[in-house]
Amino acid sequence: MKLVREDVADRGGLLLGVKYLDKLKLNQCLVDHCLLDFEYTTSGSYQDFDYDLTCEGQLRFDLLEIETTVENQICLDN
Repeated sequence: MKLVREDVADRGGLLLGVKYLDKLKLNQCLVDHCLLDFEYTTSGSYQDFDYDLTCEGQLRFDLLEIETTVENQICLDN
């Protein structure tokens, strides 16, 4: 969990520039990777569009490469 949080914070581009997750929960671990459920909120502006998003999905943490990737993600505008 700590390594995943650090990976997200260090690689802000992993999740739309977000460096902090509101929720992170271990879903399951297999021999070579773990799946973690996540949730975060973000808001801002892009050109003439204001957004306030709540996003959730799964991260895959590769136990051999020690690397996090986005497995799936859904974002809803509040």
